[in-house]
Amino acid sequence: MVDRALGSPPLWYRAPYGAWNRNSFEIGAELGMEPMAWTVDTLDWKTPGTGTIVRRVLDGAAPGVVVLSHDAGGDRSQSVAALRRYLPRLLDSGYRITVPRRL
Repeated sequence: MVDRALGSPPLWYRAPYGAWNRNSFEIGAELGMEPMAWTVDTLDWKTPGTGTIVRRVLDGAAPGVVVLSHDAGGDRSQSVAALRRYLPRLLDSGYRITVPRRL
């Protein structure tokens, strides 16, 4: 189903809840996917407030950082509002959104 929506199969996966283990690596390898973990956790699922989410991202911003935000599991208005604030600031500061290279 994801393949049809994207036009190709996903290339990366993250372990649910960040619970990496041998099984998750084996399943990912069987599916031809590479693991990808986040380096900045917004903890947006706790609905800490837009300002807190923005601060966490900006404080953790650095080249190669992967930001974890959620798009399901309840009201995500804080996550969306935060993204609208921090993304333009990061882009204006010279950061770019990129797709990692496959190994």
